[in-house]
Amino acid sequence: MFTMRHLQVFLAVVDAGCSVSGAAERLHVAQPAVSKTLADLDAHFGTVLFERLNRRLRLSEAGKRLVVEARQLVDSFMLLDHGMRLGADRLPLRVGATHTVGAVYLPGLLARREAGTCPLEVQVCNTLQIEHGILDSSLDVGVVEGAISSADIRQLIVANDEVIAVAAPNLKSSDVLIVREPGSGTRDAALQHFAKPGCRLWSIASSAAMVALAEAGQGIAVLSGQLVARELAEGALVRYGTTGYRRTFRLVYHKDKFIDSRMKAFLQMFEV
Repeated sequence: MFTMRHLQVFLAVVDAGCSVSGAAERLHVAQPAVSKTLADLDAHFGTVLFERLNRRLRLSEAGKRLVVEARQLVDSFMLLDHGMRLGADRLPLRVGATHTVGAVYLPGLLARREAGTCPLEVQVCNTLQIEHGILDSSLDVGVVEGAISSADIRQLIVANDEVIAVAAPNLKSSDVLIVREPGSGTRDAALQHFAKPGCRLWSIASSAAMVALAEAGQGIAVLSGQLVARELAEGALVRYGTTGYRRTFRLVYHKDKFIDSRMKAFLQMFEV
């Protein structure tokens, strides 16, 4: 009989790098038990979920499709189980925020939260990581500024922002463009609107480090104007060029996400 346990074991194998032994260790069961569960799944769906190539397991196309659906089902099951045991309002809402959003927008928003609302688990990462988290159900909701490609994710505009280029008054190298790491929405904006042929890119995962490098005259940094408002006011940095790139901050969550009381309260903070 097909049960939720079958999906939990399947995902354990996936999360262990498609390793039966790794999944068995995580689940504290014998390897043959994991192998039997995978065989049961293959028989139930009438297809092979893992292919053995060069003595290693790899997800088949059917297996890749099942991963997304299985994560959503297991996540909903765990939410139901824990919610019934503890009360859904006591479960933390898992929120993803990009570095820019986490620095300039989220703090003020969270300060307006009403006392007694559900706890939050906030993960600060880039737009691509948040998109993946929404799709695999490791995140409930996110706030991003970069492009989301999946049609399965709902996007709601919640604020405006402007990306600008800044540099020290004593700029030493105008051919160095200091940008965020791959997967960042700010990086995409920098490459699309500010990069010039022949410029050298310095990819930095920290906005604070980007500001420090720009202040030291090491290059032109491209980032949210809100992140450098103080440095601009004090004269430590100046705008490089006269135009910026306007963009939006967007609230994102899976289109099939169940809007429980925790999600509803969080969405109401954005008045959406």
